Amino acid sequence: MKLCNKLIKRLSLYLFLILFTFQTSSWADDIRDFQIEGMSLYSSLLDYFTEKKIKDKLKDESTYYYKNNKYAIIGFDEISSDQIYERIVVTIKPKDNKYIIYEIRGEIEFNNIDECLDKQKIIVNEVSQLFKNLKFKDREVKHGVDKTGKSIVYAKELEFENKDEIRIGCLDWSDEMTKKNNWRDGMMVLLASDELLTWVTEEAYK
Repeated sequence: MKLCNKLIKRLSLYLFLILFTFQTSSWADDIRDFQIEGMSLYSSLLDYFTEKKIKDKLKDESTYYYKNNKYAIIGFDEISSDQIYERIVVTIKPKDNKYIIYEIRGEIEFNNIDECLDKQKIIVNEVSQLFKNLKFKDREVKHGVDKTGKSIVYAKELEFENKDEIRIGCLDWSDEMTKKNNWRDGMMVLLASDELLTWVTEEAYK
């Protein structure tokens, strides 16, 4: 039962493709200059893990595959002893032997949504100072997993000229979903490529 709850919880986070906190280099103008636990978008997952570990992860039952297995979402609970995030999740093409990263996000759980929103404000302010010519857009959407419509995602989105995006968001599960599944509110800080975002929007669910 514990394993089942754990897998359901992780899947809920996978479906929540909007959110996170990261280390950056000053005045960066390319999303590839941003890192989450030392990992960069468009780099190879082989730079951080052995091919055996990656292949083992691709076989793991917690790995989520998109339509036609074009992309796979895999997670890592522990990367280093001093990591900021509770979990790192990356999206790759499983048939790509270079294992290029098309999306990377860090996940942090909170006891309540107010804690998450406070942290979100801090991160948004820091990123805004780095990209003074870019403006965050606000998004507030109902989470599709909760059919009651009471679970809400509060997201801040920053789009680069090449359409890559940074998304910083908080997920507020309804009381019913929290009690039923033992899920906690959480934040994700997301670095996403335009290629993946476009494919998810235009092809993944058709």
